[in-house]
Amino acid sequence: MTSSEVPYSVVDELANAAVKLLNRIVNVGHKRIVRILGLDDGTGALHDALCSILEAISDHRLTLVYIAAVNQKDMVLPPLARPVEIASLEALSSSLPVASVDLVVYICTSAQGVPCGSDLQSLSALLLPGGYLILAGPEGKLALMSSFRSLSPSRDTSDSDDWSIVPSPEGEASLSFTRSFTSLTQSAQKDLKLTSWLTIPPDFAIVVAQAESVAFALSASINPTIPTFEVIPYTLGGEMGVQDTLRNLDAFERVQVWFVAAEGINADAARGFTRSLRREVPQWDIGLATFASILPQAQWTRILHNIGSIPGMEPEIFIDAKYQPHVPRFAMALDPSPSSLVSRRKRSSLLPHRVQIDVIACSVWCDVYGVVGRVMECNESDSTLLHSIVVTVATAHPTTTLSVHSRAVTLVPTEVDAPFTAFISIAFVIVGVALGPKRIQNAPSRYSGRVIVTHCDTPIAQAIIWLCDILAISPIAVPSNHSPVRFASLELGAGDTVITGFDAADRTLESFASEGTRIFRWSSDTHLAHLLASDPGLIGEILEAFVSRIGGYPLPDLQLLPSSYVVPSEEASTLFKPDAAYLLIGGIGSLGLHITLWMYQKGARYIVLTSRSGRNSLRRANDTLAIRILGYLESRNDLTLQLEQSDATLSESLAQLLMKIKQPVVGCMLLSAVLSDRSFWKQDAANFDIVYRPKIQAFEVLESSMDINCLDFLIIFSSISTFGNAGQTNYSAANTVLDGKVSGYRNAFSMVAPAVTDKICACLEDGLLLMADKPFDLYIPDLKWDLVQEQLGPSPLYDHLVRGSSLSSLARVENSGNTRETLENIVRDHLKIAKEDFSPDVPFTSYGIDSLSAGRLSFALRPFLSATSMQLLGDISLTGLEGRIKSHSENAEVAQPRRSEDMFEWKELNRPGEALVKLVDYGDDPLIFVHGASGNIVPFMPLQQRFTTSLWALQTTPDTPMHSLDAMANFYLAAIRAARPAGPYRLGAYSGTALIAFMIAQKLLAAGDAVVQLAILDHFPVLFASPYMQPDEETVRARTPGSAMTRRALESMLAMYRAEASPIRHRLAQEFEDAAEGRDAPEYMQMWWYAFKRTAIGIYEFMFGLLPEDKPYSVYALREALVEWMRLIHVPVTLFIASDGVAKGIPPEVLEEWGDFGLHKVYPDGQIVHVKGTHFTMFDTDELAQPLQAAWSPASK
Repeated sequence: MTSSEVPYSVVDELANAAVKLLNRIVNVGHKRIVRILGLDDGTGALHDALCSILEAISDHRLTLVYIAAVNQKDMVLPPLARPVEIASLEALSSSLPVASVDLVVYICTSAQGVPCGSDLQSLSALLLPGGYLILAGPEGKLALMSSFRSLSPSRDTSDSDDWSIVPSPEGEASLSFTRSFTSLTQSAQKDLKLTSWLTIPPDFAIVVAQAESVAFALSASINPTIPTFEVIPYTLGGEMGVQDTLRNLDAFERVQVWFVAAEGINADAARGFTRSLRREVPQWDIGLATFASILPQAQWTRILHNIGSIPGMEPEIFIDAKYQPHVPRFAMALDPSPSSLVSRRKRSSLLPHRVQIDVIACSVWCDVYGVVGRVMECNESDSTLLHSIVVTVATAHPTTTLSVHSRAVTLVPTEVDAPFTAFISIAFVIVGVALGPKRIQNAPSRYSGRVIVTHCDTPIAQAIIWLCDILAISPIAVPSNHSPVRFASLELGAGDTVITGFDAADRTLESFASEGTRIFRWSSDTHLAHLLASDPGLIGEILEAFVSRIGGYPLPDLQLLPSSYVVPSEEASTLFKPDAAYLLIGGIGSLGLHITLWMYQKGARYIVLTSRSGRNSLRRANDTLAIRILGYLESRNDLTLQLEQSDATLSESLAQLLMKIKQPVVGCMLLSAVLSDRSFWKQDAANFDIVYRPKIQAFEVLESSMDINCLDFLIIFSSISTFGNAGQTNYSAANTVLDGKVSGYRNAFSMVAPAVTDKICACLEDGLLLMADKPFDLYIPDLKWDLVQEQLGPSPLYDHLVRGSSLSSLARVENSGNTRETLENIVRDHLKIAKEDFSPDVPFTSYGIDSLSAGRLSFALRPFLSATSMQLLGDISLTGLEGRIKSHSENAEVAQPRRSEDMFEWKELNRPGEALVKLVDYGDDPLIFVHGASGNIVPFMPLQQRFTTSLWALQTTPDTPMHSLDAMANFYLAAIRAARPAGPYRLGAYSGTALIAFMIAQKLLAAGDAVVQLAILDHFPVLFASPYMQPDEETVRARTPGSAMTRRALESMLAMYRAEASPIRHRLAQEFEDAAEGRDAPEYMQMWWYAFKRTAIGIYEFMFGLLPEDKPYSVYALREALVEWMRLIHVPVTLFIASDGVAKGIPPEVLEEWGDFGLHKVYPDGQIVHVKGTHFTMFDTDELAQPLQAAWSPASK
């Protein structure tokens, strides 16, 4: 194929015709999101022409998704294009979802042959009802196409209409449905209707055809193709009735469930409810149809039966008063105009100790701004600074004139390189704050150890390293791609300082740091913002110290970013009024105080924060940063800050609060929320009520107590659960109810709060500015939509916002009409197997399944069957899975969908900040297990499948302190307390970590809490002081395990891995040994080895610590010291011993005395339960799961 076969004039005409149709789609269909599929002749000319035009006409009012069909992987495409690879037109149906495209643009060439009827059917199947297909090609060839040749081509010329895009202002996309009261049926295959035929000399033509619109009838006919069609009315508060109805449905039958509600509060609640329920029961087709209140309810079901038969019908629709269906979409918003500010006020006279700077140069790194400028105004006490050139830093985006504290600026020479100085000043402050002013002034400092700088391949780190060299400090430079695991080799100690770009949420460094290691993160400016506000003099001292020292040193060659844009001063103004009050309901907490600090910086001078517990909320949370922010705010003489105890759900309480506020309230934010997450099948009326009250009831109280229309703004805090999240049917419904309530006010909006606190204030400001331009209902920040789709799954709400999304993967999910195809897609996606390489009869082990992927696959298969990770690691295949499903269905063993329990998602293993995970959570007293010696909780996967009570687990994470066993126990205890503040507590431990569980139990008992169960699996601490694992001479001398002792412990564990029949266990053993020997090994295995080694060291160091230093060592004395310590921990202990586990590795002559693992030396009445299986397969039996759940007494609470 050559580009000369299709003249450029034809391509241009085709592109212009496509824009003409696009204009019709937008204006007739009132669409905000339009999908276009382009198929060109292989040259890319059509893609270039269309994308060029689409980029020119696209703006924030219209989202255009251009899908480029390509048959070459290396084809270069415009940025707007999203490629989908195809081998033929027929293959498109498996690459794209049906009924997903508004416009298909196709160049047909003579070399491709005449498209057959099935080709056109494939294209028409992709079109939404009323969508258009436009083809260009040789006229003679098009005339031969069977679908068109019966129609006489009408020689049509292009109209002279103005085809500029004028998007509809509506926030919803609208399907092109035609209202009809006579047509009774809608065929599954859409017919194409020829609408125009345009000849382009000499011998080309452009043909336009339209897919027929949908006509649904108000007849009593029922579509027989849907096996089960359930219509359920939804009312807010009636969720338990819904639960009863759904329990009667077959979990494995194809079921189409439509919830229906009239527009208003019930429809609003149903949106969040069904979006989350859809995530919990993916095997059912769950839809929501809401209706204009004027439409008779008697017509709803009949309309749904017709709509439900339409291929590709969306799961959420609204039928308006004219019987026109609409579907919701998230649409990009226009940028706010710079002048659209909530309030304006003239510049006031300078406050004491402030100077006004005209900005000359500005640079930014991680939201910290370096500024060089000239002092144009100051108070008399700072007159020496007037007209001088100064440098300073700021944490708010500078305007052309900037007001700063006079002590936070430092004089620089007039001939200074302003852009360089602006940038390097950021590095000045980072180094100064990290090392302390004494060290940069060569004074003695307690932080006198090494300096480690990460991300040394970035400009800011290179500047930091240059400054360290000036200070005669030789830093250790670590690049951005340096594996966090490798930090173990640095052996960070007391006095060391790490200056890093790792995000605050990443706690990897802490796990390798000792007590006294200082870690400063330049990616988080919270500490810096506090210093600028509370101690500007320190900032000035740091800047002055560096400015005085860098003279005469050659400047580093840095790749500086372009100077940051500076907002013109005449466009800048404060967001908030200084003479009015602002109310943050539910604002006493970390988020509320961050917002309060930002509001103060933006001009607010009277702020009231509330919570049900008042100031005690902060004390209980022990949030150090929030308390520091509060202390700073309360020290401001120009701020009135009230913290009030108030119940937002009680009218009397809010009325009393409003009487205490001395200024008129002009703005309000509702931050209150309570979570009670669990699957819908485990929810009860109380769980819904406890979530609804702080949101819905609080809003209604606010509505009745204040005139919302008179406020400058009302902002409701929502969350990503608005999109639908498994386990949050109650919380999602509460959020969408409030979304609907604020839609009635022009001065109010809901905001999906981003997960990062630092970004919330920027989103609030953006939302306020947008609202000043034009009212809107819901503000959603520009999220990483590919991650949203990955975590929550695909949704028509946001799929069009995903750049580079896998349309083929999406289609596989949406088009899977049978169980085999769905199961195959799940298996192949989790095991990364190409379709051509997959066979349903080949066991999964042949594809390299490991324990981690087995756990994740086990979870993904839960909607269809219960298959444990160990079963998947056996010889099971896809055919075997299908047989298990059939057996379960025939025996009626499953009464409700398997995904109806709140389960931990195994792809989230070992994430920072998640030491405690809830494998199963039913809201009862959980059994909390400590991980095994390697720090991971993968062995517990089978228990998750078998437990009918709550099961939680503790895992090592990058932020777990491992320098001592006591530090680990305290860390885990804090995680337990955060999730469950009060007892009774049920504890457990697996293998070598039993000692940690005993330490946690001791600490709980000392605090007066009840520990009603302690389950130990296949090990016991006293074994470490037995002939089986007694310390060698090197360990005794050093009172810490030597290399030989550590190796001996490792060998005992590897022996249990290699005793397994599964080849996966043998591979894990080899990887473990490779990591221990310093050979290449997977990163997760390096983490396992590090955890194992640190745990072993911690155990023996703890035991030796129990021995008096003046007492001669003997293994008997060590054992007695440990036994005496354990006897003081009065808890009911049950030991579970695997028949082929640890006991198999103990020599027979030792096992004769130590068959109880030493349990009865400590607890003569301790219970022992013998379980069949190995150290790992013991988890795969009910012999373990049942007594773990039954072996404790609720009466002991």
